[in-house]
Amino acid sequence: MSSRSLTGDATELSKSGSQSVYLRHVDLNSAGVYRCEVSAEAPEFQTVEAEKEMKVLVLPTEGPRIMGGLPKYRVGDTVFVNCTSSRSKPAATLNWYINDEIIIGKKE
Repeated sequence: MSSRSLTGDATELSKSGSQSVYLRHVDLNSAGVYRCEVSAEAPEFQTVEAEKEMKVLVLPTEGPRIMGGLPKYRVGDTVFVNCTSSRSKPAATLNWYINDEIIIGKKE
């Protein structure tokens, strides 16, 4: 079993106690399995616990960008455009549409 200190800027010790933990400014390191243990007194010293996983998500900071492409093409031209998204966790899913019809995975 490992332990992690809950001191510093991220933890408000004045708002945390044996029944609750108050975290502010969570980051990717805050993700993990949080566990609470309850121990009985002597003579049995029984311990029970509950766990809860906390995920920390990072949303893209801006909308997708399309690079390449021209305003007009002739019949028979080849088109290459690229869609990118800013970093996110989990990674964003990018899909292409032509006139509201999804085209990813379709082959001629």
